[in-house]
Amino acid sequence: MLVDAGDKKPAKPIELPDWGEFVLRSSITIPSTWSVEVANDTHTTNPFGSFDSVYSMKDSTLIVERRLTLEEPKVQPDRWNEYAKLSKAVNDDAGHWIQLSTGSGKSGAVVSQNNPEAQRLLQQALEALQRRGFNEARDALDQAERLNPQQAGLWATRAILYGATNDTVNGIASLKKEVQFHPEEVAAWRALGEAEMSLHDTAGAISAFRELLRVAPGDMSGTLLLATLLNNEKRYRETIDLLRPALDGASADAARAYRDTLSDALLRNGQKEEGIAMTKSFADSSDDPNVLNDAAWHLADTGIDIALAIEYSQKGVTKLEETLSSVKLSGLTNEDLQHIAFTTAIWDTLGWSFFQAGDLAKAEKYLAAAWSLAQQGPVADHLGQIYEKQGRKDDARHFYELARAAGGVGEDTTERLDHLGGPVNPMPRPTLRRGPVTQMKPADPNWIDPGEELGKLRTTGVPLLNAQKGTAEFFLSFSKSGVEETLFISGDQSLKDAGGVLSKTAFKVPFPDDGPERIVRRGILSCSAVTKPSCQIVFLLPANTAAN
Repeated sequence: MLVDAGDKKPAKPIELPDWGEFVLRSSITIPSTWSVEVANDTHTTNPFGSFDSVYSMKDSTLIVERRLTLEEPKVQPDRWNEYAKLSKAVNDDAGHWIQLSTGSGKSGAVVSQNNPEAQRLLQQALEALQRRGFNEARDALDQAERLNPQQAGLWATRAILYGATNDTVNGIASLKKEVQFHPEEVAAWRALGEAEMSLHDTAGAISAFRELLRVAPGDMSGTLLLATLLNNEKRYRETIDLLRPALDGASADAARAYRDTLSDALLRNGQKEEGIAMTKSFADSSDDPNVLNDAAWHLADTGIDIALAIEYSQKGVTKLEETLSSVKLSGLTNEDLQHIAFTTAIWDTLGWSFFQAGDLAKAEKYLAAAWSLAQQGPVADHLGQIYEKQGRKDDARHFYELARAAGGVGEDTTERLDHLGGPVNPMPRPTLRRGPVTQMKPADPNWIDPGEELGKLRTTGVPLLNAQKGTAEFFLSFSKSGVEETLFISGDQSLKDAGGVLSKTAFKVPFPDDGPERIVRRGILSCSAVTKPSCQIVFLLPANTAAN
């Protein structure tokens, strides 16, 4: 009846195989415990012809009637656009999927039919959310819900609204409704799993990602998220059983990512030879610092092949430091800053590899540099273990406390701290007695709360600006020799020329080796009559630093 409309107007008339009116009727009986999402009707009319498709339910039977009318036996070049629109309407309707899903066991098929007006309101709500018009979005969603509480995307859009207002609990409840009504919606399962992860509901997240993979078995991010959760839960056999078949037919990027997690699971599951072989399969030929760092970490943290871990890690460190050697403040990019932030991870991995090898001096150099740069809890925990190994009990306890204050560590850190006698200088416990309440103070007046200490560690006095007042932001570029460059970003113009003084200030920015890298820090310079020295600069953490 129809010929391919193509992308270009034909030069000559095209004969149609048939013309006139054509009617196609079809029906399917839906099981009583299933639900069906009925498509919207289609109505298209122009001078060349018309097309109508009507979807309806009678009892548990879905009925579809399609009616095509062609007014002419030939398509003239000047009527091609009309024909193309008609052809597109037919093809779009023919390609529409009817979504079926298992129901709740109630008698009678459940019908979910999208409402065009409700769909318009959903679009209106999304546009309002982009403008942060939360009340407008909420009103539009309430109207859409009254029209059709099972509208596709309704509850997912509510979840976006809740997410924008930091209400994760109600966001999760909305996503659960979305997948209840539309269980084949991959994006909703993914959003639900990620929301469960944000609340540390590992069991809920695992369940959501399993459902996602039931709907979309080859989904790469769903596979990796599920594998990571299982691996973190030490369910290594399940991780292996998930990833082995996923490798078949996977893209090059997916296969590399799968092998990374799979190698870790194999090593931790005691399958040493297979785990090392899998690690070599993606790391031996790579010069990507991220790939090399992952491989080195798996080998070092399991203690299975420390020499190979050091080899991979040193190769990654060298490559990354070479990349950072050309960083200039005049052309600084967010990609440069991402590389600098990643330096923390790769220095930490090499330091931990040296620790596992028993070379505590080298381990401390790399871990101290990584800690100074980003103040990440796991790095402080690693330093604590070095000091504990060296018999420096108080230093170890101190860094375990800093690790807990920085975050990102588990109960293992607390157990190590308790094993050494607990916090270095805990607040005394109050005693119950009558009388006025007195402020509790630590036994040592020089004691600093670990959370407060984190900020102080990133603060440096600038005494040469003693007479100045105001605030300004600067970029500073460091090498092993000291400050290489400074760049005024914004702030009080009276401090615009403070870069010269900053370049002469003594900063504690440790470098673990003689590499050529440049480490860029963004700092806030503040000068006030009430501080001593009157001017101080506080460095932002790399994770909070942007180039603009």
